[in-house]
Amino acid sequence: MRSINITRNLIFQLVLVLLAIACFAYGLRPNANGVIRVIGYGGIAGIGFSILFKLALWRRRQEMDQQGNPALRYFGPRFSMPIFALFVGTVGVMELLNPINYRYSGNLIILAYTPLAIAVLILVLSIYYWTYRMTLKADVIERVIWPLPFSRYALNDLVSIEDNRPGNSVLKFSDGRQLVINGMLSGQTQFLDRLKSLTRK
Repeated sequence: MRSINITRNLIFQLVLVLLAIACFAYGLRPNANGVIRVIGYGGIAGIGFSILFKLALWRRRQEMDQQGNPALRYFGPRFSMPIFALFVGTVGVMELLNPINYRYSGNLIILAYTPLAIAVLILVLSIYYWTYRMTLKADVIERVIWPLPFSRYALNDLVSIEDNRPGNSVLKFSDGRQLVINGMLSGQTQFLDRLKSLTRK
């Protein structure tokens, strides 16, 4: 949990630094109202980011596939990422439709194009969270991440289950492959308990 808090603080500080750079770079070029809106959006985004970050950490004790096999998937991020993209994209569209922004070149860059580009990137990233699934079956672990190839890990090849850091586990196999189970995955408790009972690791 400490590492998660450190990561959150670093990300938040990075957002503030980028906002400060944007204000200094374009503060003299757009109109004063545009700069004020940038600062306002930055404050709202900071509050929203904190709320969405807590949503992203939301996990359930157990996840199952349609056959009842233990599974791992991202639960909170599947919702927090699209919501964040919707918020950022809405800001971009509103500013794109604001006629006053067309009088100042800096306004469109900061207030419209940048939020729209960020929204698109977030939506692309959210595909990973929506499609990620790891399923534990009687003799194999199956992992699906679109658009990457389907992966299978035979339980007979499992050498060890190691705790990499709090909340994270690393599955090591005899063929040299490793499978990381990070703390944000939902269903981790049931999955690992079942895995240990099947492999006696």
